[in-house]
Amino acid sequence: MGLSAKKRNAQLTLMMLVGIILALVFFLFYLLATSLATSITLPFDRNAIQEYVNNCFKQTAEESTTLLGKQGGRIRLQQAYIAAKGFGISYALKQDAPRIPSIREMEEDLSWHIDVHINDCLKDLKDFKSQGWKVDAGTFSSAASINRNDVDFRATFPFTVTAKEGSLTFRDFTIMLPVRLEYLHTAMGDVTQFSLEQGRRVDLTYLNGQDFNTTIFPYQNALVYQFIDEASAMRNQPYEFMFAIE
Repeated sequence: MGLSAKKRNAQLTLMMLVGIILALVFFLFYLLATSLATSITLPFDRNAIQEYVNNCFKQTAEESTTLLGKQGGRIRLQQAYIAAKGFGISYALKQDAPRIPSIREMEEDLSWHIDVHINDCLKDLKDFKSQGWKVDAGTFSSAASINRNDVDFRATFPFTVTAKEGSLTFRDFTIMLPVRLEYLHTAMGDVTQFSLEQGRRVDLTYLNGQDFNTTIFPYQNALVYQFIDEASAMRNQPYEFMFAIE
C-alpha cells in the first residue's frame, strides 16, 4: 500500500473516531437535558406540596373519568363488550337484558382505577426525595361521589415530609371535576329503556331535546351511542360517553 493510501486510511479512521465522540457527547447532553427538564424544584411549603399531590390526584381522576365515559360507565369491563382501539364499549342492552352499571358501581370503578394508577404520577414522591427531604408515606385511598353536575373525589394519603426547616404532615385531599356523569347515566338509562320497549328503535324526539350532542352508528351488530357533552369539559375538551345497544 502506498503512502498516500495509508494517509487516506488514517484520515478516515480519525474522522470515524471524531464522529463517534461527537455522537456520544450529543447523547450525554440529551440525557442531561431530559433529566433537567423532568426534575421539579419545590419550596418546602405546605401549599406547594399540597398542590403537587392535588395535581397528581386531578390528573389521575381525569384519566379515570375519561376511560369510564368511553367504556359506557365501566372501567373493569365485563365479558361482553365491543372492542375498540385502546378501550372497550360496554353494552347497555344485550339480548334483551339491560346491563347498565349503577352509580355505585361507577364510583367504585373510578376509585379503584385512581388507587391503582396514582403512583404513575406521584412516583413514590421521588421529586420530594430528590431534594434531600425525608418522606414517610402511607397508602393512597380514594373515594368518588357522582353527582348530577359534577364528580367529587376525596382521598386519604397520610405522609410526612421532613427537611432542615422542619416537618410537614398531610392526610386529606379533595378535587372536583365538572362532569355531568349522573345526568349522562340517566340519559343512557332512558335510551336503553326505550330501545327495550320499542324494539331497538331510536328515540330521536328524546335525544333532540337533550343539551348534549348524540351520534349513533352501527358497529358489530349493535348501535353505538356517543354522547358529546360540551357542558362537561376536561382539559378544554367536551366529555365523551359511549355505550352499545344490541
